[in-house]
Amino acid sequence: MPSKLPSETSLLEMLNNHGECSSAVGVTPNSSDEASGLIINLLGPAHISGQDSANLISDDDKENAGDKKRKKASTAKHPVRRTEHSALSRWKRDTNQTYPLEYSWTFWITDPEKDWHKALERIQNFSTVHGFWQLFNVLLEPSAFRHYTYNLFKKGIRPEWEDPANKTGGKWSVGQAWSAPRVDEVWLDLCLICIGGYELGKYSSHVNGVYVTWKPEGARISVWLNTIDKDTVVPTGQIIQKCLQLSLKKKLPMEFAYFKTTRGKNRVLYSL
Repeated sequence: MPSKLPSETSLLEMLNNHGECSSAVGVTPNSSDEASGLIINLLGPAHISGQDSANLISDDDKENAGDKKRKKASTAKHPVRRTEHSALSRWKRDTNQTYPLEYSWTFWITDPEKDWHKALERIQNFSTVHGFWQLFNVLLEPSAFRHYTYNLFKKGIRPEWEDPANKTGGKWSVGQAWSAPRVDEVWLDLCLICIGGYELGKYSSHVNGVYVTWKPEGARISVWLNTIDKDTVVPTGQIIQKCLQLSLKKKLPMEFAYFKTTRGKNRVLYSL
């Protein structure tokens, strides 16, 4: 297992200037997945061109993709990414370093236009800070495609509550309904908190992933854990709440719900 990042440097401090990685694409979908066509929808046109685009999507994929999806990708307005972050301002990242993460992660998308059994698609794995930004900087933010569910989970864990790693745990729901562009900021913050692991410390092993889904009233964002143990769940939620408060300058209400109930409904166990 790769070692954690240096203890004296938090990932949130390391990743200022993350936009400087946007030209270093080099991310290719796993050939065993059916993700290439979906990535056409998710790419930010402002972030790729020429050879970079070819690295992500083959000529055959481009030809086979529907005109409607290609039009969406070419006309979607890509929100301006933040170049500074209140928790990132003390460190300028050295882009020559890869910085291995404690865990490998997978970015998933749920496409509601597909059959339920095929709706969930794995886009890409990564195991370094550099790999995260390579992928993140060429994908549109959640607010750009509100009919998709965005998921970032540890490799080997599917973003479904039925997954063995999830079904005995629960989720911290962060805030209420979110609108653009704030949902994109919270999504980024939570991804960094979870993949970095430094802020979470010993609780990092209990965090499975980040989940963003859209409802009529706005986006719902949650962090999924593999346990409902109070001595683990509550401190983990407090750390997440504190990190987001530092970034957003406000304290967000949070509720933790248990996935497994007899009636199939989430039951709130803890609130912050």
